[in-house]
Amino acid sequence: MSGEASKRSGEIGEELAQKLLNLIGWGQSLSAIKIPCAFQEKHETTSHGDDKLFIYNNPFIEGTTDVVHVSVKHKTDGYKKTAQGIRNELKNHLTELNNIVKCAGFSPDVARVIASHHGKPRKIHRGLLVWLHSDGNSLERDIRQDIGDIQLSKEHSTPIFLIDSGRASFIYHAIRHYQSKQSEEYTFYYPRLGNAMSADNERSGKYLPLELIASDVIPIRGCVDNKPVLHLYIREKFSTSALKKAYALARDFGDAWVTDIHIGFEDYNETTHRQFRDEALLAFENIGNVVVFSYKANLLNFLEG
Repeated sequence: MSGEASKRSGEIGEELAQKLLNLIGWGQSLSAIKIPCAFQEKHETTSHGDDKLFIYNNPFIEGTTDVVHVSVKHKTDGYKKTAQGIRNELKNHLTELNNIVKCAGFSPDVARVIASHHGKPRKIHRGLLVWLHSDGNSLERDIRQDIGDIQLSKEHSTPIFLIDSGRASFIYHAIRHYQSKQSEEYTFYYPRLGNAMSADNERSGKYLPLELIASDVIPIRGCVDNKPVLHLYIREKFSTSALKKAYALARDFGDAWVTDIHIGFEDYNETTHRQFRDEALLAFENIGNVVVFSYKANLLNFLEG
């Protein structure tokens, strides 16, 4: 790739990532800080460029603030065709981000940004790799099965989360669908996970935490006709078992504050799936008002409740 083409690809990646981060509530609070390299001989560079920081109090871990270092990578021609090719590229990106986080620990500018945030006593540095491409024929390719177990060196001490184009597409379709259907304010819902979450923790907010970014379920708390509604967007094909699992999850998430539950699948089809939907919900008592829908728009959406 020529220098000009590489520069343009980087600009496209930054634009796509910024709009995606805006969608999940991260965009307005990102800080861009230049990070000098603290290990120049080992990292073979003098600077790591801009480190994007997003800092938030983790709603799932008591007394913890997440300091997230965001790295953006973009390809114009899609991911490699082979699993090994994908793993090799991903390993390089993970190594680079791990190095950025290590050097950021020596930056007084990063320390000042963290200190200015009214955080919790415990700070955890984590990474978010936004690795996108703009090949229209494979935008939603799921590379999870290609990644497998990547062997990293012992120096990789930073927990890193990945948004690839497949996950980015899921997030985009889910949130944009909700925004197109509901005009009222909404928040992302933070379900209680085991005993790690205090009763005092906020149960919803304007940003999507890393744990939910990595999840195949996006829970959104909103209102319809002034009644609370829990929307679950599922990254899974519709099936009777998938709906049973999703509805049980929604009941558990809801903690009795909601009786209206809307569950979205990418491929739900009211004309062919209605009977299977009804069969799945028969397994539950007192189900309240349940709506199953597709979050990818087509003509058949007119038939949904």
